[in-house]
Amino acid sequence: MKKHPIFAVIAILLIIAGFGMIHSTKGIMEIISILFIGMGTFYLLYLLFTSSKNRNES
Repeated sequence: MKKHPIFAVIAILLIIAGFGMIHSTKGIMEIISILFIGMGTFYLLYLLFTSSKNRNES
């Protein structure tokens, strides 16, 4: 699977936006910010685990 670096940048931006919105006064914005942080973190962890697997095989 080819990894695009733009997705990593988007994941980092999602995490930053999530932390910026986490202390909103509206409940729905807090839920959205938690989802942003979770999606960004999940993708970066996915990249971490798949890159270490590829290094061990080669």
